[in-house]
Amino acid sequence: WKGSARPGVRLEHVGGLMGRSGLRDVEGGSVATSLRHGTFEDWWGPLELGVGPPGVYLKGADEKRRAEFRERARALLPAAPFTLTVRAWASRGRVG
Repeated sequence: WKGSARPGVRLEHVGGLMGRSGLRDVEGGSVATSLRHGTFEDWWGPLELGVGPPGVYLKGADEKRRAEFRERARALLPAAPFTLTVRAWASRGRVG
C-alpha cells in the first residue's frame, strides 16, 4: 500500500487533502494501537465481511483463492494468541 495512489493511503495524501479543503497549519503524523487476537479466526473474521481493501479483494475472489489467501495469512502470522500493532495516518489543521 505504500506505493498506492489511493487517496489517504500515504501520510502526505491526508495532509494534502486537508490543505486543499481550505485548512491552514496542517500537521500530519500517525497514531498506533495494538490489538490482541485470541485466535486466527478473530483476526480473519472481519476480512470475510469485506472490511478494508483486503476484505474487498476477498469478497470478489473465488473460494479457491480465498482459501489460498487465508492459509498464506495463517502461515505469516504468529501463533495465536498474538498482538498486532496497526498504524493510521492522522492530520489536523485550522479553519480560516
